[in-house]
Amino acid sequence: GSGTSGDPYVVNNTFTEVDGSVTNEIQDLSISGNTLSLSSDATTVDLSGYLDNTDSQTLSVTGNDLSITGGNTITLPTADGSETIVNSGTNINVTGSGTSGDPYVVSNTFTEVDGSVTNEIQDLSISGNTLSLSSDATTVDLSGYLDNTDDQTASEVTISDAGGNFTATDVEGALSELAAASTDDQLASEVDSDAPVDVDGDGVTDDTVEDVIQAIAPITSKAARIFYPPSIAIDASVLVNNATVDLYQEYLDQYGGSAANFTASAGAPGTVPTYGRTELYYYVTFADPAVLNIDLIDANGNMQYDVIGTPPDYNSLINVVFVVK
Repeated sequence: GSGTSGDPYVVNNTFTEVDGSVTNEIQDLSISGNTLSLSSDATTVDLSGYLDNTDSQTLSVTGNDLSITGGNTITLPTADGSETIVNSGTNINVTGSGTSGDPYVVSNTFTEVDGSVTNEIQDLSISGNTLSLSSDATTVDLSGYLDNTDDQTASEVTISDAGGNFTATDVEGALSELAAASTDDQLASEVDSDAPVDVDGDGVTDDTVEDVIQAIAPITSKAARIFYPPSIAIDASVLVNNATVDLYQEYLDQYGGSAANFTASAGAPGTVPTYGRTELYYYVTFADPAVLNIDLIDANGNMQYDVIGTPPDYNSLINVVFVVK
């Protein structure tokens, strides 16, 4: 159009909002990848955080039931026998066709991925003598392989004598020979003395056990077995009949005491060795017949006597001898 002056209308770039708002203009949305944009400005929104792309569900078959993790289970119709299923990881692949007009059927019969059913990982276990596999009920009885029936006797075990020590060819015979060999019946004259000496002082060295026995026997069988008991006092100041004195006890009282009761040489033991009462024989070899009459001496060393006269000088002798049995 034109103005009143005949000039054309002039439009400037200053607009007045019809609804009074400059924030509700018509704009276009656009998306590039996961980024959402407005046509009016450079503002964008990243939508990648809203993606649901983490579902790694797995299919599984139990009988005629097909299931997906986190989802539902459906029951499949019965197969006609022409289908096969291959289970590879999380994928179940079905080949073949179902019955006429029916959907594919997944059975629970799987085909080995590597074509072998004999290389499965299994566990061995043993109970008693029975060996088992974890895959089935097959067992193997190992008791026949036990080596626990060796009940041989010594006579059934053969030996090989490397040193010629035995004439026997089995353990029983060898043991018998050893037993026979251990019965050493050597004579004393065949056994040497460790340190030969002249035992009896006759100028001849006694080399063997027999020599030592023969040299020492006369000494031990005679003089060494005879000894005098200690001196004792018998009252003969008055005449008496059937008086008694215990010769063994008098011997024990003096010889059997400790060193506190007598004086010993340097290094001597603290006691004098004594014999038991029944280890001795008791003798009176002399008594003054004018003073004493010895009635008897019993096996325990008790002497019974009579005083038939008093000694003129108040002193008389009696000899008592002990002999080791």
